[in-house]
Amino acid sequence: MGVGLRRVSARREFQRFAALAGGLPLAWWALGGPPARAPWADALSMVALVGLGLLGGLLHLTRSGAAGPAVGRILRVHRVAGYGAVAAGLAHPFLVVAPRFWEPGIAPADALAALVSRIGTPGLALGGLAWLACLGLGVTALWRGPVAYRTWRLGHGWLGILAAFSAAGHALVLGRHRSAFMVVTAAAVVAGGVYRLLRGRPVRDNTGGIRR
Repeated sequence: MGVGLRRVSARREFQRFAALAGGLPLAWWALGGPPARAPWADALSMVALVGLGLLGGLLHLTRSGAAGPAVGRILRVHRVAGYGAVAAGLAHPFLVVAPRFWEPGIAPADALAALVSRIGTPGLALGGLAWLACLGLGVTALWRGPVAYRTWRLGHGWLGILAAFSAAGHALVLGRHRSAFMVVTAAAVVAGGVYRLLRGRPVRDNTGGIRR
């Protein structure tokens, strides 16, 4: 593949990521349910939707079609956006109970315990699975260990797909912004992520070695 085509491919990677990570959360929010009773509730919903959008966008931001400096840019964006997505996912259950600090009713710790006690229900089980997958993404992003690149890449990629799939399922079962549009787009994003992971090729350097 020529350098010009690789530059176009890298540009498309960024455009696709921006559309998925930025456009989809806005569309899900706009086409979802009625406004929340309080502005902070809408803000918390948007944080969750942005985290889900980032997860979906990251499935489609890969370096396999880029070369030269574009590879470094893609990796930097992927890394920063990935940390944001993981942070949003890990913080989500705590943000859900955070309003209990200023709302009347049960204490935040009791609200969190109530959530954990219902983890067997479909919506919360999917949420718990997404939380664990986000934790795994964070660990594998920070520490690769003595693992072959391809093995690490596939493991990290499948964790991303699991996180996006289970988070989307959690949002569709329990979320206020679920809609037919969200079902179709979330399914398409995850399916596309599986396709790109399976067909992607590791980037090799001039000596034939895999860039790490």
